[in-house]
Amino acid sequence: MWTAHWFLSGPSTDGGRTRIPTLHKTGNVEDNDTNTESNADKSQLLFDSFYRAHNPEHGTRADAAYPSPKFALAPITDAQVLRAISQLHAYKAPGDDNILNAVFIKCSNILVPYLGHLYWATFALAIYPQEWKDSRTVVLHKPGKPDYTVPGAYRPIALIRTISKILSSCIADELMQLSEKHRLLPANHFGCRAGHSTSDSLHYITKIAKDAMSKGKVVSALFLNIKGAFPSVNLERLVHDMRKRGIPVEYTDWITWKIGGRRTTMAFDGYESPLFILPCGTDQGCPLSGMLFQFYNADLIDIADTSKGEDAVAFVDDTALLATASTFKAANQKLKVMMEQVNGGFTWAASHGCEFAVEKFALISFSRKTQPATALPQGHPPQTRYPRKTQPTTRPAIRLRNLTIKAMDCHKFFGMFLDQELRFKMHAVYAIKKGTMWLDQFQQVARPSKGLSS
Repeated sequence: MWTAHWFLSGPSTDGGRTRIPTLHKTGNVEDNDTNTESNADKSQLLFDSFYRAHNPEHGTRADAAYPSPKFALAPITDAQVLRAISQLHAYKAPGDDNILNAVFIKCSNILVPYLGHLYWATFALAIYPQEWKDSRTVVLHKPGKPDYTVPGAYRPIALIRTISKILSSCIADELMQLSEKHRLLPANHFGCRAGHSTSDSLHYITKIAKDAMSKGKVVSALFLNIKGAFPSVNLERLVHDMRKRGIPVEYTDWITWKIGGRRTTMAFDGYESPLFILPCGTDQGCPLSGMLFQFYNADLIDIADTSKGEDAVAFVDDTALLATASTFKAANQKLKVMMEQVNGGFTWAASHGCEFAVEKFALISFSRKTQPATALPQGHPPQTRYPRKTQPTTRPAIRLRNLTIKAMDCHKFFGMFLDQELRFKMHAVYAIKKGTMWLDQFQQVARPSKGLSS
């Protein structure tokens, strides 16, 4: 099935179309001065697009006071290393050392006793090898983009060495368990945590909206979009956020050694660039990156005041702000305050060096309230001028700074279409259409006399 998927999901013509075409810095095809045709120029342009250094507007103080650590540093055990190895996929793409995960899986009984000592030495000796920091960044197409001549139509995937990935997995597992034990993260921050899955976050949003509906209230949800979330992480701010939530300094110092001074090459179309020095961010393919970003944007979740009918949900870097009120106007006003107040969403973005893609914000007002239907203008057939007696209540827009965001009927969040009445009819149509399309595709490659077996 996956072999068939690999063939069918590619472009409809020859393999040359999957290559990166001439890129345009400004999006203006006619401006030859901004066109990049050589692989070296493309790699530089893509690197600048992926890893833009954003300096926070509000830096951290060197003499900041932090609370006492909630737990102590614990040595990495062989059992943790074995568990991390067991979670590897044998033939995933390797890092720049070209050693497959299968080597560690098949030889775990030989390697684990040595790996445990090596990993603990990174803490005891305050050394993180430069070779473990280096990575290969594979440039992938974002599916469904209308124009692949702009750098924004591509995404970076960092391939790091498996030996460092196993260590990161051990630390991520340790931080996750201790954070849950001491409740260091907001309860409604989902992803990279046991019992906090995508389905849980969708159930959480649905429950808030339906509970409000049952009481005759409405809920407005503002879905946020962060540009280049992982690559924009500022190391100094990350350490500050972790320390103030009770993470021991031994862990934050180790994270500083791991993230600082990283380098990567850009790989695409059979070309691999020279090493670039990464100015900021965490590796997109590192098992620890998701856990670190939860500490990085936890303050964004905490801006919601539940006593005022406010709430927030996040799945790593995907965030939704929720506001419950009696009217849509009042709910939208709460969202506006959450974003524009002194310690609100825009303040968080400025202090963390992140940039909101405001043009991609989505607003949905959940309610099943109706109002009398408005007759269509003259000229329509009589039978269609009054299609029904009632229609959904008009949803007002929200204005954030200089941008007006109109309310949408439906929005895709974590792969699920959430409609304004939470009836999920749109998602059912989408699921049936997607399933039918793939059945038709599989029928094309499953022939009676040749081809794959149906």
